Amino acid sequence: IFHRTLQFVASSCDQYLYPEPTDARDSRSLANWYNAHENLVFINDAVAQRNVIKPGAVMFFGGSGKRYNHPPKDEVLKGGIIEHIGVVTEVKKDDQGNVIGYTMFHGRRPGKAAERSHYHSIEPPRLGYPPLGNWNQQLLAVAYVMTPKGA
Repeated sequence: IFHRTLQFVASSCDQYLYPEPTDARDSRSLANWYNAHENLVFINDAVAQRNVIKPGAVMFFGGSGKRYNHPPKDEVLKGGIIEHIGVVTEVKKDDQGNVIGYTMFHGRRPGKAAERSHYHSIEPPRLGYPPLGNWNQQLLAVAYVMTPKGA
C-alpha cells in the first residue's frame, strides 16, 4: 500500500525521488533508502522532536510493546527494530504551533483494510503507551515522502 501511495504522489510531483519497490520493499529497506538520500530523522525523544511530524511524513515504528532508549542508528537501520510504517495525512497543533497529534494512513495486517488512524498524540490512548506512537509501538524515525533530487 505504501508504494501505491508513492505512485499516486509521483504522478503529480515528479520532480522528487521516490523509492522503487525493487529497491526498497520492506520497512527496513525503506528506512535505509531514505537515510541514504539524507531524508531520515532519527527520533530520540518524540515529544521534543514532534515538530518534524507534518503531512507527508513517513513514520517508522518499533516492535509492539518494546521500548528503545536512544538505539544506535545502525541498529535501527539493520537490526530489525522497525516493524511498522505509515504516512501522516494531517497534524493537530496547540496554540503555540507545536504538534500535539496526527492522523496517519497505514496498512493493516493481512485480511484487514488499510485505513487512517487518529489516536496518535502526545497523550497516548492508554497508560504506558509511548507519546506520538502507533498504539504501543514507539516512533523511531521520520522521513518525508518526497525526497529532493540530488539529496
